[in-house]
Amino acid sequence: MRLAVVPNGARPPAEPTAEQRMCAYYVTERTKGRTPTGAELDRIAGTNNYGRKVLRRWRQSGHLPPALGGPRGERPARREPAYAASERVVV
Repeated sequence: MRLAVVPNGARPPAEPTAEQRMCAYYVTERTKGRTPTGAELDRIAGTNNYGRKVLRRWRQSGHLPPALGGPRGERPARREPAYAASERVVV
């Protein structure tokens, strides 16, 4: 039996990996001024608890700036005024 030779152009393009989809989303969101979380990356890639691991690996390899906030990389809570008085802001 002989198999037919199939040219490379005849193959359908491969689907992007979950990490490739995460990277594309991350870059898009950063251009909008946002920093996506691991949970957001999981949602767009259809994964579970993989986004944080990818973000950590990107940071450790120097592809991203170091995480802000606590030991798990959370962002510090934003303190917004409970209400504003005419002379001062009460928190």
